[in-house]
Amino acid sequence: MIRWTLLLFVLIGMVPASAEPPITAISIAPDQKAIILGSQSGIAIRSYPELNELRTFSTELANINSIAFSPDGKSLAVAGGRPGKRGRVELFDWPRGEMIRSVELPRDSVIQVRWRSDSQALLLAGSSAKVNLVDAGSMRILQSFEGHSKTALTAIFLPGDQQFLSGGIDESVRLWSLHDATPVRSFANHTRPVTDLLVMKSDEGAPANLIRAVSISEDRTVRLWQPLIGRMIRFARLDTIPMALTWCSKRKELVVACKNGGILWIDHETMMITREHAGIDGIPYCLAVASDGAVVVAGQNGTVRRIVRTD
Repeated sequence: MIRWTLLLFVLIGMVPASAEPPITAISIAPDQKAIILGSQSGIAIRSYPELNELRTFSTELANINSIAFSPDGKSLAVAGGRPGKRGRVELFDWPRGEMIRSVELPRDSVIQVRWRSDSQALLLAGSSAKVNLVDAGSMRILQSFEGHSKTALTAIFLPGDQQFLSGGIDESVRLWSLHDATPVRSFANHTRPVTDLLVMKSDEGAPANLIRAVSISEDRTVRLWQPLIGRMIRFARLDTIPMALTWCSKRKELVVACKNGGILWIDHETMMITREHAGIDGIPYCLAVASDGAVVVAGQNGTVRRIVRTD
């Protein structure tokens, strides 16, 4: 039985709920002094840790699904679109906020964008069931990977950037090589759509087969994998659907936002839930962890909160 431990927390920077559109994407700036939020209202920048409104970026996106900073901290990728009509990714120069390049994908809303470690390419998971590799300099599609039978919801590079994982509505996690148009391996353990993936960095020089990845799904599980050897190590079964997943490097724990508004901390070795917090009122759609270990969670009614653990 999972033992739940209730702790005292400090809520800092709470923004009152209103009739605003839900916040669907979030990222923390490389200097940790700002957070970037995406919604149907556009792209908003707030100070961190105060969460005060600073400015907005102009965008042609009516729906924003994903925001990601390049590893070199110089560019911000914003992705979204309208399912069945068009998808779009916009690159902004950071911190100026000037849009420098974009790419459109007909009939393919972009659900998630992830960067390659050299900041020169992007992975796009989209509603056409494809995962596209895009050159960040020209915004030209370099490769398309077809294997999911339904919308691809998430994709992420493995260390070395020669392979990546993807997950989607077809309930599968798939391992790909950039040198092959078909999946290297598929994992069918999930029984509902796979909505997010995270790759845990292994120690430098460690064998590749020790690379671990984590997936969340609407089947109410968080699963830990060794993808290169095709092994699911263990999983946590939750009481509610996980909505977003991230990593807290300060505590070496996974952080999960759940449909009931709650936030969970999960030990990455045992997959046991170690801490919980009530989170926000309403559904959280995205979260991020700052370098100070605080969790910033956002979602329904335009709510944004910063949660600091006191233990």
